[in-house]
Amino acid sequence: MEMNPYGDANFSAEHNKRVIAEVDAENDAYERQKDREYKEKTRERANAVALYLKNLSQGKGVTKIDEYFGRRYLAYLRGEEIINTLKANPALVEKLKQRYAKIGKLAPL
Repeated sequence: MEMNPYGDANFSAEHNKRVIAEVDAENDAYERQKDREYKEKTRERANAVALYLKNLSQGKGVTKIDEYFGRRYLAYLRGEEIINTLKANPALVEKLKQRYAKIGKLAPL
């Protein structure tokens, strides 16, 4: 980086402030979007666990989690988590497709 003791001739303090404000606003919007997405992805699982813990604390029903939800619903919740992870990472999907194509368990797409 070149050091200029006399300052930058094209420097504008107003432009600099505007750019910083725009970047801050974009960053805040991005964080709000990511927070909404995370809450949406975890809402169903959190509600299911909350109902289980509420029933458990009141002494109602079964105490084993797999008996309370059932194997299918637990598998569904886990599957939703896996699907969301794959949707967020297309490179991982391609890597898995290539691996299974080599093994012969999945025909290449």
